[in-house]
Amino acid sequence: MTSTNRLMVLSRTGKTSTYSIIVGPATRNADTTGSGYFLRETPSGVVGAPAPRFTSRVQIQLPGSQITYSTHAARDIVLPVLIQADSADNLDTAIDELVSWCDPITSSELVRIDYTNSANRTRYISTSLIGGSDRMTVRYDEANAARVVLALRASDPYWSDGAPRTVTYDTFTDQATAFSAATAFSELAAPFDGADLDTNTVVTTGDVAQWPTWQLDGPADSFYMLHSDGRWLSYTAAVADGVTVTITTRPGERSVVDSLGVSQWANIDARSEMFSVSPGTADISVKAQGDGINTEARLLWSPQWLSG
Repeated sequence: MTSTNRLMVLSRTGKTSTYSIIVGPATRNADTTGSGYFLRETPSGVVGAPAPRFTSRVQIQLPGSQITYSTHAARDIVLPVLIQADSADNLDTAIDELVSWCDPITSSELVRIDYTNSANRTRYISTSLIGGSDRMTVRYDEANAARVVLALRASDPYWSDGAPRTVTYDTFTDQATAFSAATAFSELAAPFDGADLDTNTVVTTGDVAQWPTWQLDGPADSFYMLHSDGRWLSYTAAVADGVTVTITTRPGERSVVDSLGVSQWANIDARSEMFSVSPGTADISVKAQGDGINTEARLLWSPQWLSG
């Protein structure tokens, strides 16, 4: 792959086939070789931040409105894919296979787009085809070539850059702590007294706040997760040796389940917060009361980016 050509790979869980699309000039020899999938036209929605979305309210006796909430909208991606084949029959087959492969009705699995830019950096995003067949058009550009427009939507508009990062907590000792009765934890001073505590400096990359997953391995009587900005999350029940409790903090997907698949949501302290981690550096501590030799906690997150 040269500096002028980039690569986009489409894949779906449960589908054995993938589609590799070269982003850049499509080449064809006189003998009609050069079959494949290309993006000769610039795709939309790949590079750059997703569109903003605002909530506002009318101000009585004042012109205009007041913005009360802002976030990013879902990301729409349009891929004008050029399909080249070595015969008319193979072209028709390639079109049928791509249309069937992307169809959101016959398969509900998301279409994952892995995009590698000219600097050889890869990020991915999960999408769904939108609008059905009326949003997928076919136009024959030349002999044995067709242009298929794929319109996709990413409900999570941010790009990720690979495997989750992991910070491990497995050495719970008595140590000095900034979490004292003078802090926001005053009503819970005893759990944050510095006993059985492990602290890591967590460095988070990306452009936006990420919602982590916690994995808590027993044995322990309880776990407390503490952010240096004052936010905290506590799991108040015992976790047996050999059992893992997984806490997913992302809104809309939040869950607390053990390794047997049993919900443990009732064991989250209602006063605590499933906090996000923002880009930058922060000290995040874990306190494991009643810990043993196999006790461990893991903080997992995937950096997310505004642009592909």
